[in-house]
Amino acid sequence: AEAAEAAAAEAGQGCSSASDDADSDAGEGADGTGGITGLLGASPRLGTGLARRQWAAFASGIGLRLSEEEMEERARRRRLASDAARGASARAERLGRISAGVEAWATATQESLSPLHAWVARSRAALQVAAARIWPDCTVEVYGSWAAGLQAHHSDVDLLVRGAEPGSCAGGMVGALRELAALL
Repeated sequence: AEAAEAAAAEAGQGCSSASDDADSDAGEGADGTGGITGLLGASPRLGTGLARRQWAAFASGIGLRLSEEEMEERARRRRLASDAARGASARAERLGRISAGVEAWATATQESLSPLHAWVARSRAALQVAAARIWPDCTVEVYGSWAAGLQAHHSDVDLLVRGAEPGSCAGGMVGALRELAALL
């Protein structure tokens, strides 16, 4: 408490020892946060501006007084941080608008392509029937943009035949694919 009084007096502010003793005895400041923080938050005699910054510097162990250059540098850093935060906020808003635009386009595209889903399902089923004649244990799956729901008007339909064994046809895989094409 005596060190705090001396430092505050040096900074141009008087501290009453009764209040300081009460803070010391209670072990925390008036705001319940503890010691110096409570004292700074609750004491009107510390005021604002230069004296309060100097007291905060002392309380945190930085030094008794901040030089003008140090205070200007801190103010400059606060301005830079504030500017960076505003810039980040503007970028986030811009990205949000772009994202909303992309989402609106994708929704409209998917709605316009919804009649084709039945055609894709029929094509997969037809290939399954034909492929099963050559490879009885095979399965046919849709993959790529249609499977992921990312298809556009110009997208093709990718179909995968799983379980197609190269040696199951006389002409190898080329012969099997020719036979499959003839069945379709």
